[in-house]
Amino acid sequence: MEYLRKAWRFLVAGPQLPWHAAVAIVTVIAYSAVTLTLLFGYGMAAIVLSKTLLVFIAVLLFMTLVFVMSQILGRIDIVDAAWSLAFVIATITSFALNSHGLVVGANAQTLVSAMVGIWALRLTYHIVRRLRSHPEDKRYVDLRKKWRGSMVLNSYVRIFVVQAVLATIISLVVIHINFAEPMPIGPWAFVGGLIWLVGFGFEAIGDWQLKQHLAQSPKTLMTTGLWQYTRHPNYFGESLQ
Repeated sequence: MEYLRKAWRFLVAGPQLPWHAAVAIVTVIAYSAVTLTLLFGYGMAAIVLSKTLLVFIAVLLFMTLVFVMSQILGRIDIVDAAWSLAFVIATITSFALNSHGLVVGANAQTLVSAMVGIWALRLTYHIVRRLRSHPEDKRYVDLRKKWRGSMVLNSYVRIFVVQAVLATIISLVVIHINFAEPMPIGPWAFVGGLIWLVGFGFEAIGDWQLKQHLAQSPKTLMTTGLWQYTRHPNYFGESLQ
């Protein structure tokens, strides 16, 4: 009971998380708990966890290569373009690690993997175009001013390693789908695909509308188009995907 009282005091007195961050944390914890329970129940925990670790290593290696590129180019913000590609690495690696004869074809794994790829390539293209026409993002410049010690080590651990961990955690659902036996594309797959399509449209259109607005009225708040319905239609669309 004493631990519960301490936890309660921390939640009441501690810093308040934004609601979307709290929902994301609770969702990841709940998903992980249910998944681990099922894996241990079916005696598959060791196999799945070891494969998940291999996926993380692949994502970390990719982010390490991006880190090396960032040092050569002298700008950390290229990690923004690599962020979505980290999900592609996780998806391809988990697909390749499937031990049930999974091949590219008319199955749910191929559909899910394709949706991740389409989302990632569009977002990467969008961010690369922005990076080419702008100097390094001020957020990263300000971060470096607050760091102590080695800038190289801080950049690698605090930015690239952390994003590799987050990308792997967020990809867990896709990773575990790709580990499973090939699944036919049934009614639920079509429902999921429709939800994904709405999210993709929201994100792509929201990004395009914001770009047009900033070209005509820079440094002003956008309240038209999809932006009149939600503060961040691009983030809303991404959450649906």
